[in-house]
Amino acid sequence: MWDSVDKMYSTVVPFGILDFEGNYENANFAFNYSLLLSNVDSLEFKFLNEDGTTLFAITNLPEIVVTARRLPKLSQDITDKKPEYNLSNPIRVWDWKSVFDPYNTSSSDYTKIGSYVIFWDGFNNDNIYDSSKFNNKKLKAVITASKNGKEKSKEVEFSTKYDEVDWVRCKD
Repeated sequence: MWDSVDKMYSTVVPFGILDFEGNYENANFAFNYSLLLSNVDSLEFKFLNEDGTTLFAITNLPEIVVTARRLPKLSQDITDKKPEYNLSNPIRVWDWKSVFDPYNTSSSDYTKIGSYVIFWDGFNNDNIYDSSKFNNKKLKAVITASKNGKEKSKEVEFSTKYDEVDWVRCKD
């Protein structure tokens, strides 16, 4: 059921901020999952910190879920729709979420047989972004499927660290 952290999205830049050359880097953590044998009644998705506390949990998956077969086209659209880099007026933040909208899978569809990619932006359940909760930590992503009262869970461990740039810690 649970495949992996998506290697195509192995880096995350908070809020989709463009790099110094105007390139888009991923604004989300991305996870592949597949339902192979049957549809399910519901899915729960959560992130756990090193100490086992929940960073984020939701029964109906996050706002962005994309079928795996549409991911290459989404990646191309991000590249095509990203604003042109202008040295005299550099734009660091842009409306990247609007590019995802046409690809988003409705909640009734991602409980059906298929392969999907789940995107998480790092905000917790109180809609607070606090990178100190996951920077340089080992985390777990857990997905639990329910069908006819029975549950099955899978988890993926992953870690985060920042390179090349010293980020200013901020809470929103």
